[in-house]
Amino acid sequence: MLPPNSKTLNSQVVRSTNSLPPEDRGIMDTSIVLQGLKSIASTSPLPYPQGIASLAVLIHDTAFTARARDQAAESLSNRVAETTWAICTALEDVRDAVSEELIRNNVVQRALESISTHLKKRAGRGAVSKFLRASSDDAELRNFEEDFERSIDVFSLTAKVANIRLSSRLTRNVCQRDDALAQAISHAYEEQQTLIGDNVGEQSTIVRNAFDCFSLPPPPHIFFGRLSFVESAVEQLTDSEQSSIAILGMGGIGKTTVAIAILHHPDIVQRFGGNRFFVSCDKITNREMLLSKIQKTLELTAPTRTIAELSEAFSSVRGPKLLVLDNFESPWEPNATRVEIESFLARLVSMTHVSVIVTMRGAERPLGVKWHRPFLPPLQSLDSDAARRTFVAISDVPWDDEDLSTLLDVLDNVPLAVALMANLAQQYSCAELLRIWKAEKTSMLNRGFYSRLSSLDVSIQVSLNSERLSAHPNASLILKILSFLPDGVSASELNEMVRDRKGMIAAITVLRQVAIIYEETLTTRLRLLSPIREYLQEHLPINAEEFSPLLNCHLALTTAAPAAEASKDLDKANRILSRIANISTVLEYALKSEQPSEPAIQAVLNLGSFTFASSIAVQLIPLAISAAQRIGNRTLEADCLVARCHRVSSVFPKHPSEDKKEVLYALSIYEGLESSVQVELKVARALGMLADCHRRLAEWDPAVDCLQRSIAVYARTRSFKRQLDALSYLVGILQESGRLNEAQRVMIDALSMARRHEFPPSTTASHGSLETAACYAHLGRVYTERFLYVLVPSYFKKALEIQLAVLGENSGPYGLQLLLLGDVLQNMGRLTEAKECLDKAYRILTRLGSIDFTVNVVRSLGQIALDRGDVQEALTKFHVSLRCYEDLNWRNWKAIALIPIGEAEYRRGNYATAWTHHAEARRLARLDNRTNLIWEARAMLGLGRDGIALGRYADATTFFVLSGVIHRKACSRGGIMESLVGLGDILLEYGDLVTSKALFQAALDMIRYIGIRRYVAECLMKLGDVAALEEKVSLARDYYERSLAWYNRAENFWGQESSRERLDSLVCKLV
Repeated sequence: MLPPNSKTLNSQVVRSTNSLPPEDRGIMDTSIVLQGLKSIASTSPLPYPQGIASLAVLIHDTAFTARARDQAAESLSNRVAETTWAICTALEDVRDAVSEELIRNNVVQRALESISTHLKKRAGRGAVSKFLRASSDDAELRNFEEDFERSIDVFSLTAKVANIRLSSRLTRNVCQRDDALAQAISHAYEEQQTLIGDNVGEQSTIVRNAFDCFSLPPPPHIFFGRLSFVESAVEQLTDSEQSSIAILGMGGIGKTTVAIAILHHPDIVQRFGGNRFFVSCDKITNREMLLSKIQKTLELTAPTRTIAELSEAFSSVRGPKLLVLDNFESPWEPNATRVEIESFLARLVSMTHVSVIVTMRGAERPLGVKWHRPFLPPLQSLDSDAARRTFVAISDVPWDDEDLSTLLDVLDNVPLAVALMANLAQQYSCAELLRIWKAEKTSMLNRGFYSRLSSLDVSIQVSLNSERLSAHPNASLILKILSFLPDGVSASELNEMVRDRKGMIAAITVLRQVAIIYEETLTTRLRLLSPIREYLQEHLPINAEEFSPLLNCHLALTTAAPAAEASKDLDKANRILSRIANISTVLEYALKSEQPSEPAIQAVLNLGSFTFASSIAVQLIPLAISAAQRIGNRTLEADCLVARCHRVSSVFPKHPSEDKKEVLYALSIYEGLESSVQVELKVARALGMLADCHRRLAEWDPAVDCLQRSIAVYARTRSFKRQLDALSYLVGILQESGRLNEAQRVMIDALSMARRHEFPPSTTASHGSLETAACYAHLGRVYTERFLYVLVPSYFKKALEIQLAVLGENSGPYGLQLLLLGDVLQNMGRLTEAKECLDKAYRILTRLGSIDFTVNVVRSLGQIALDRGDVQEALTKFHVSLRCYEDLNWRNWKAIALIPIGEAEYRRGNYATAWTHHAEARRLARLDNRTNLIWEARAMLGLGRDGIALGRYADATTFFVLSGVIHRKACSRGGIMESLVGLGDILLEYGDLVTSKALFQAALDMIRYIGIRRYVAECLMKLGDVAALEEKVSLARDYYERSLAWYNRAENFWGQESSRERLDSLVCKLV
């Protein structure tokens, strides 16, 4: 029998959609219907009615708000609104009775989506497109109407079938319930009979539940990254009658979990069956306690006082046996009982058919046992993927959480630390946990009670309490030193960091045996895992006498940094880079001390651009400023203020006016010093930083003036490399202010000076320099602004080669250069290559905390998404960049974010919204004294295109003319080309084919060889439009086919769609 609701659904849908005669359908009040549909679209809890109601309203609005009235489209939209209203009201009445199949087969929704897409495209067409499609539009509308009618028929039929299936399912459910009840009764009866008939009197030395392994710990449900280790252990335990293996590693590394996973492995279960036993040796200190614990675990009915009696008890059990002795270091560690415990273990593993797994902290196995060879390697931290899987499984944090990688890095992927932190992530976000970690470190990692398995601090302290460590006093000193060295250190370098080297080798050996430290395979450096380093700094602090040689060693490294930065010797640079985290950690401690030293502050300044290579290093400048203030050294304070403006304004963003005040303060300090070459150089450097502040405030003339004064000082003091750097920066400011001709002249002078003073332009790693890289980069930028794109990638790649060789991959300049190359490749239409560069730049710059450059990467990735047709992804990234620019208080850059937002809205057909965004972008550009410059010109290009779509041809003409004038002044051929094309489009709307064709041809001639594929494609497509209006069909088709080929090469979704649409229109016209 059908439920009443289902019957109502069928009758209402069929009656509403099919029963009304055509004449009655037309009588319905459309305004009332639209009000009802809008109400359902905004308030209905059912997604399907809400979706089709929204589409119906959108179709009606599109049809009735077009620039020109279209009677056929309006008629179709009325029919859609009335029919959709009937379906929605029927579905709203029956609500819960709507079947999943009815929603899944959403033929009506698909038909409505097709109609909506078509009408939207139709409404936004210009004169050319309307002309080309005049012969096919009416036919397409008729096809859409027929498709919609068919979808209604299919929907009604689906509703009827759904009701039949519902009735059948209800009948079947009743039968299944009856069968299930009968089976449950039968099963309960059989179970009771089985229990009654069981023989409970069976006698055995070991009770039944031991054979059934009820006493084993359950298998781990969250277990990643150890499969190969487990498989190796299982193979060793099953390839011979008897085997003994040891699972070694530091505390918290997961030894117990791995042992339990082995116990439950299918091959182990098949071989050992119920003869698998797990013995926890925690808190056991002698042989008697161990024997008693084994007896208790095996649940022996008779007491066993000797190993012989235990052997006899084992022999009474048929088949092979597997015994796990977990945390075996507890009885083995004390020197007083070690020999006795090793003897006991040797007797145990010699028993017939008894295999043993021993888990122990450390890397040393007990003597006297024939361990299976090859030895299993000590367990290491999880790999990144396994650590992430573990964390996500415990916490339910999203896999792609932006802070998760950083959080796992500070834990060094130690399993216990990962699990405890993931448990906290059930209540806190990863970002919040990172903030808590900075304050509380390892003490936060516990579950509210303290044991080696529930508290990371307890686990670490257990390892530190080893008797083996207490026998070597230098072991404690080595741990203190290593806690400051996240990059690790070689044994020979470690000797340079202590006063007394006696006993160092023995101490290192015992630390490795206890597995507190480990040696990296590739570098052979000794390291501590991150949680242990943090614990030691908190609970085993270093004193001044112990810290002094450690500090002196790293101060010596920093004295070589300036020469390494300027040198062609890459080995010197790599020596600094490979130790930058160590240097930074040591200097951080020194600067935070009560009495910081001047050499420590100077060391921070010496690091120069090497501070870009580490997220730790960029924190040093604020600490150095504070230290200089505490000791009252105003000169060092000024040096640090200037350095902060140069290096970390993007990491600790402030308003440029605040940086400007600091630099002016530094200049006032320098002016009070006795004149010397050294002081003049300090002034020149400060002037350069002041120029940067003016640049960020869009104060172009003062910025140029400061740099020219700085360049003059460098020339007077014959500091040619610094002069070259200042010239390169001047080029950037001239570019940004739209003075490209001046920028090119300055860049030529810079290259000439580089050759004259032997700054080689070679790109090889052995001859390149950062100055040379800067020349290549800036020359590439100039060519970019001049739209000579075919030349740009080679120059940028040469710069990247040098920066990679000198600074390494994880450096700010390298990341920035990748961003610039990605932008160029995107403009050229090489989107796949561009995305690879930008993704890599994003990883580097986010790791370094470079907010300003990172947000530019996000904006560029949004542009790629837009070029590929993913408007939603593009808008998301554009709005993220806009928000970040607001946070940075960069008003002019907000204009740069608004321009692509306007373009994205234009692509969606929201022309009025696009106009608003472009107008606001222009306003922001003019606010910062950028009138008649490139960014305003870009906004006006967008306003011109929006104006054509909105029919505001006079406004569009004005914007295209103004944009062309600005781009002509800036020698920007791409901007001139876009302005010419825009003017040609307007003339095409007015029917002036001759002039528009001349403009399109001039634009094509201008950009044909500059290397931007979409520009060539657009010009060809526009020439095709002219040919089509001239009814030169063959010529038009040739232009459109060539245009499509260029758009395909450019990976430009919108151009591909436009070209295909025009080709299809030509075919229809011929037919």
